[in-house]
Amino acid sequence: MKKIVGNQPKTTSVTSPVSPVSAPKTTSPVAQPAAKFSLSDRTVVNDPVKEQIVNKGTIDPLGTINVPDRRVRPTDAEKLSPLQYLPEVLTGLRNKPSPVPLQQYTPTLLQDYEISLQDRRNANTGTFNSVQRQLGQSPTALASLAAQKYEADNSVNAEEFRINQGTSNQVLNQNIQTLNDAQLKNLGFADQQYVRQDKALSNVAAKDQMIMQSIASKVLQNQNNNKKLAAYENLYDFRFDSTSDGGLQANYYGDAAVFTDAAGNTINQSNPNARTTKDYDQFGNLKRSRVSTPSATQTQKEQLQIQNLQTKTPLLRRLLPNFSR
Repeated sequence: MKKIVGNQPKTTSVTSPVSPVSAPKTTSPVAQPAAKFSLSDRTVVNDPVKEQIVNKGTIDPLGTINVPDRRVRPTDAEKLSPLQYLPEVLTGLRNKPSPVPLQQYTPTLLQDYEISLQDRRNANTGTFNSVQRQLGQSPTALASLAAQKYEADNSVNAEEFRINQGTSNQVLNQNIQTLNDAQLKNLGFADQQYVRQDKALSNVAAKDQMIMQSIASKVLQNQNNNKKLAAYENLYDFRFDSTSDGGLQANYYGDAAVFTDAAGNTINQSNPNARTTKDYDQFGNLKRSRVSTPSATQTQKEQLQIQNLQTKTPLLRRLLPNFSR
């Protein structure tokens, strides 16, 4: 095609006839979607100063990422204090069943006794002697009288035997009944003792389980609090110092703040009134360094005290600091 400059009409040149051989088909360029960025297309380059994330073959949409070198800070997380589970330990040591002796019932039995009808035999003997004196020395009358006395004495002896046998049988039956009742009561006492002993063992086991659950709950709660505190400690750089003010004073362990002006120059933020306190261990190694800045009111108060002392100091001593009397 020939291009005509100006307002001249456009003319097209005649092209030669096309060869009968078919040319390869070509497709018009279609807009391809942009390659998606994924984390697998990044390569982490280890650099002592900073970490760079570079994309393979494409432009990294995030650019260069500067990862600050955050030094390790101390943590305020504490282990579970033994004072927290000391009550459970003491309770567990004292949680033992107390033995109680078995109570037994011992009944008092009746004593067997015998009665005597000697008074009736004595009466028969008196009657026989009286009649014998009246009859004199008649053998036939005395024989008949002696037979009557013997029969009367045998009747008394039989009655005495029956009474004593009935009494003994009655006492024996009552004692047997009493012993059976006592044995039944002792069986009840033993059963009640066994039930109470088993219940005591169950109570000891239940209390031991409660103690273990309490200790486990405190341990898990302490771990949860430490994890939560470790997560929150990433938001600030203050830590409590256990050696100062009973652990109630928080010290700053982060990096010093750096301020820049509009041109990017660092502004010196050093405070002439700042005070630095350094703590050393037993070997003379520096453990921590703390910088405290007094408030404006405290600084003004100290200046007034210095001026007051200067007014009280003699003029010659103020002019000659090394002057001595």
